[in-house]
Amino acid sequence: LIITDVHIGMDNTGDSNTVPLYAEIKYDKDEILRRLAKVITHVVINQKGNHLFIDNLGDLLDGERGQTTRGGHALPQLMSDKESYDTAVKFQVTLAETLLNYYDTITFNNIINDNHSFLFAYFVHSATKQILENKFPNRITYNNHERFISHYSIGNHTFVITHGKDSKEMKHGM
Repeated sequence: LIITDVHIGMDNTGDSNTVPLYAEIKYDKDEILRRLAKVITHVVINQKGNHLFIDNLGDLLDGERGQTTRGGHALPQLMSDKESYDTAVKFQVTLAETLLNYYDTITFNNIINDNHSFLFAYFVHSATKQILENKFPNRITYNNHERFISHYSIGNHTFVITHGKDSKEMKHGM
């Protein structure tokens, strides 16, 4: 399962001088969890084995204090940082707990070095790692990749993972 650019906290509603990014659906906690449920259903319907790999490729959160990682680029926010944090942890924990009903084991590979979440994502993923690996020892592996580009191997296959934009240097993606 590949997840990317969830942008928890993003305000998509626009204002009096802006056309909303997404017409009629407010991207709040309920909408994010509704979309997560659809993803989970899709994964269960298409299950091919007993072990699931989940690659979260970055930008789980939209921004800390309404800024991109580098700062200087204001982002309209629908949630406070606290609400975004809580929603992001709930997102990851719900994903794991629900899918463990169908899979023996799950391995998460989370890209943290991205252009929207970076340190904020580190906090979320570090806390979530502690929760899930302690609650489900030997069933959950929760890897946090802090480099811009990383990899992992399964047998003879190596998977390269990145967000495409880093936390500091890259203004434009790969």
